[in-house]
Amino acid sequence: MIAVRFCLALVLLWPLRPAWALDPAAADILTLRLGMTDAEVITRLDTQGARIARDGGTIRARTKDGDLRVAFDDGGRVSRIVYAFTGHGLNEAAAVREAVIERFGTPVAEAPLAWCRRPARDGACPADAPRLVFEQGAGQGPIGLLTLTAAEPR
Repeated sequence: MIAVRFCLALVLLWPLRPAWALDPAAADILTLRLGMTDAEVITRLDTQGARIARDGGTIRARTKDGDLRVAFDDGGRVSRIVYAFTGHGLNEAAAVREAVIERFGTPVAEAPLAWCRRPARDGACPADAPRLVFEQGAGQGPIGLLTLTAAEPR
């Protein structure tokens, strides 16, 4: 009877995943997601009124809160999105950090903040899976850097 209850409990709990298990493959930065095409990125950024420029195989855009860079893989799909937050006041870096945590949930790692589906035993996000990382700026430059990266090929 105890074994039956244990198995039933295990089956009921199996689909649950930890609260921190954000799937970076489904996350977005300014409505941009991994796997989008160049045309989809341009359309999204146009609707947001961002100033867009091209730099080789990268799209750059200036927004009211920072600078965005979108890189593409060999197949023409978004493989990396980097958003550098620019500061406008005192203590804004801490506010941005808290807003990122509120938006994406509890990270799997703290220094830097990182989110991934299945962290390694050491808590780090593996390079062979999509991941989201937030690094708080120090001194000169952006007050924070949010990077969404697709799985790197093996």
